[in-house]
Amino acid sequence: MAGINSNLVSGANALIVVNGKKMVMAQDLNYSVRVDVLPVEVMGSYEVVAYEPIGYSVSGSFSITRYLAKTTGVLSATPIPNSSENGNGIGQIGLQKHLNPAEIAVSETFDIVVYKKGSLAADDGNPQTVEYPTTSEFTKLSGCRITGFSSTVSKRSFVIEQYQFVATLYDDESFNGSATVNFKDLTPA
Repeated sequence: MAGINSNLVSGANALIVVNGKKMVMAQDLNYSVRVDVLPVEVMGSYEVVAYEPIGYSVSGSFSITRYLAKTTGVLSATPIPNSSENGNGIGQIGLQKHLNPAEIAVSETFDIVVYKKGSLAADDGNPQTVEYPTTSEFTKLSGCRITGFSSTVSKRSFVIEQYQFVATLYDDESFNGSATVNFKDLTPA
C-alpha cells in the first residue's frame, strides 16, 4: 500500500476524558456494543430466514490508579476545598451521585470521549506534543451511567479503582451514531 500513511492509536497517545475531566491516571478503557437480534423462522423451512435487530446496548469499564489529596506533605483522603490537590476519586470527576444511594435518582448521565494525542513540529523545528482539537475525537460514548465499582488494595501495587458503566450511544471517528429515527420521547416536558 504505497503512498498510504497509517496513523495507529495506542494507550500511550490516547487521552480519556470522563465527564469533561481528563483522566490522567487512567489505566484502561474497555467498551463493547451489542446488537440483539431475533431469528425469523417460517413454517416448512428448517433454516432461519432472517435475523431482525431488536435491541442495542453499550457497556464497558474504565480503571484509574488512585491518588489521594495532599495536605502539608501528608496523604489524606479528606478533600481540601478549592485545591488542585484533591486526589482523583469519583467526587473529583463529578460522578459521586452515581454511587451515593441518597442521590442516585437525581444523578445525570455523562460522556466518555477518547482523543488521540499527536506531535506537531514547532516553529523552531522541535517536535512538541499537543492534543487534537475537540472536533477530532476518536471515540465517544454518550449518555453513560455508572453501574458498578470495585477497588483493589494490595501491598504489591497501587490502588486501582474500576468503574463499570452503560451508555446509550457509541460514536466513532468513522461514523456518527444517531438515535433511532422514529423514536418518540414520552417524557413529560
